[in-house]
Amino acid sequence: MSGEHKTVIQGTASKYVKLNVGGSLHYTTIGTLTKHDNMLRAMFSGRMEVLTDSEGWILIDRCGKHFGTILNFLRDGSVSLPDSRRELQELLVEAKYYLVGMSYRQGGPTRQSGKYL
Repeated sequence: MSGEHKTVIQGTASKYVKLNVGGSLHYTTIGTLTKHDNMLRAMFSGRMEVLTDSEGWILIDRCGKHFGTILNFLRDGSVSLPDSRRELQELLVEAKYYLVGMSYRQGGPTRQSGKYL
Protein backbone atom coordinates (compact mmCIF):
# COMPACT_ATOMS: atom_id res chain seq x y z
CA MET A 1 0.00 0.00 0.00
CA SER A 2 1.18 3.49 -0.68
CA GLY A 3 1.44 5.87 2.23
CA GLU A 4 2.75 3.27 4.68
CA HIS A 5 5.81 4.12 6.73
CA LYS A 6 7.66 2.87 9.78
CA THR A 7 7.74 4.84 12.99
CA VAL A 8 8.54 4.39 16.66
CA ILE A 9 5.56 4.89 18.98
CA GLN A 10 6.30 6.80 22.16
CA GLY A 11 4.09 8.54 24.63
CA THR A 12 2.51 8.44 28.04
CA ALA A 13 0.31 5.59 29.23
CA SER A 14 -2.78 7.75 28.65
CA LYS A 15 -1.95 8.44 24.98
CA TYR A 16 -4.46 6.84 22.61
CA VAL A 17 -3.35 4.91 19.54
CA LYS A 18 -5.30 3.68 16.52
CA LEU A 19 -4.78 0.03 15.56
CA ASN A 20 -5.73 -1.65 12.31
CA VAL A 21 -5.44 -5.39 12.90
CA GLY A 22 -6.22 -7.12 9.61
CA GLY A 23 -8.92 -4.54 8.84
CA SER A 24 -10.43 -4.61 12.34
CA LEU A 25 -10.07 -1.11 13.83
CA HIS A 26 -9.34 -0.55 17.54
CA TYR A 27 -8.67 2.53 19.64
CA THR A 28 -6.84 2.08 22.96
CA THR A 29 -4.16 3.54 25.18
CA ILE A 30 -0.46 2.84 25.25
CA GLY A 31 -0.98 1.97 28.92
CA THR A 32 -3.31 -0.90 28.04
CA LEU A 33 -0.89 -2.24 25.43
CA THR A 34 2.17 -1.98 27.70
CA LYS A 35 0.60 -2.97 31.03
CA HIS A 36 1.94 -6.55 30.88
CA ASP A 37 4.97 -8.22 29.36
CA ASN A 38 3.92 -9.35 25.88
CA MET A 39 4.60 -8.61 22.23
CA LEU A 40 2.41 -5.50 22.27
CA ARG A 41 4.53 -4.01 25.07
CA ALA A 42 7.59 -4.41 22.85
CA MET A 43 5.78 -2.77 19.93
CA PHE A 44 4.50 0.23 21.90
CA SER A 45 7.28 0.92 24.39
CA GLY A 46 9.44 2.70 21.82
CA ARG A 47 11.80 -0.27 21.41
CA MET A 48 10.79 -1.17 17.86
CA GLU A 49 9.37 0.37 14.73
CA VAL A 50 5.75 -0.16 13.73
CA LEU A 51 4.12 0.24 10.35
CA THR A 52 1.54 3.02 9.99
CA ASP A 53 -0.66 4.14 7.13
CA SER A 54 -1.19 7.68 5.84
CA GLU A 55 -4.01 8.27 8.35
CA GLY A 56 -1.91 7.26 11.37
CA TRP A 57 -3.41 3.80 11.90
CA ILE A 58 -0.82 1.35 13.20
CA LEU A 59 -0.94 -1.74 11.00
CA ILE A 60 -0.71 -5.24 12.48
CA ASP A 61 -0.71 -8.01 9.89
CA ARG A 62 -2.96 -10.48 11.72
CA CYS A 63 -6.58 -11.53 11.50
CA GLY A 64 -8.49 -9.06 13.65
CA LYS A 65 -11.34 -11.40 14.53
CA HIS A 66 -10.20 -12.02 18.12
CA PHE A 67 -8.07 -8.93 18.75
CA GLY A 68 -10.86 -7.25 20.70
CA THR A 69 -10.90 -10.21 23.09
CA ILE A 70 -7.12 -9.99 23.50
CA LEU A 71 -7.42 -6.26 24.15
CA ASN A 72 -10.19 -6.74 26.71
CA PHE A 73 -8.09 -9.38 28.46
CA LEU A 74 -5.24 -6.88 28.74
CA ARG A 75 -7.65 -4.28 30.13
CA ASP A 76 -9.57 -6.47 32.57
CA GLY A 77 -7.50 -9.58 33.31
CA SER A 78 -10.30 -11.93 32.25
CA VAL A 79 -12.63 -12.52 29.31
CA SER A 80 -15.55 -14.74 28.39
CA LEU A 81 -14.46 -17.65 26.24
CA PRO A 82 -16.06 -18.42 22.90
CA ASP A 83 -18.64 -21.23 22.92
CA SER A 84 -17.28 -23.11 19.93
CA ARG A 85 -14.11 -25.18 20.08
CA ARG A 86 -12.95 -23.72 16.77
CA GLU A 87 -13.23 -20.14 18.01
CA LEU A 88 -11.44 -21.12 21.21
CA GLN A 89 -8.59 -22.60 19.15
CA GLU A 90 -8.42 -19.42 17.05
CA LEU A 91 -8.23 -17.33 20.22
CA LEU A 92 -5.46 -19.60 21.53
CA VAL A 93 -3.41 -19.00 18.36
CA GLU A 94 -3.78 -15.24 18.75
CA ALA A 95 -2.90 -15.33 22.47
CA LYS A 96 0.27 -17.25 21.62
CA TYR A 97 1.17 -14.82 18.83
CA TYR A 98 0.83 -11.78 21.09
CA LEU A 99 2.54 -13.65 23.97
CA VAL A 100 -0.44 -13.00 26.20
CA GLY A 101 -0.32 -15.58 28.97
CA MET A 102 -3.68 -16.89 30.15
CA SER A 103 -4.73 -19.77 32.34
CA TYR A 104 -8.14 -21.24 33.11
CA ARG A 105 -10.14 -20.69 36.23
CA GLN A 106 -13.84 -20.79 36.83
CA GLY A 107 -15.39 -17.83 35.05
CA GLY A 108 -12.78 -17.53 32.31
CA PRO A 109 -9.07 -17.30 31.68
CA THR A 110 -6.81 -15.21 33.91
CA ARG A 111 -3.36 -13.75 33.43
CA GLN A 112 -0.50 -16.16 34.08
CA SER A 113 3.02 -16.12 32.80
CA GLY A 114 3.98 -18.85 30.36
CA LYS A 115 0.56 -20.41 29.76
CA TYR A 116 -1.83 -19.74 26.94
CA LEU A 117 -5.49 -20.41 27.44
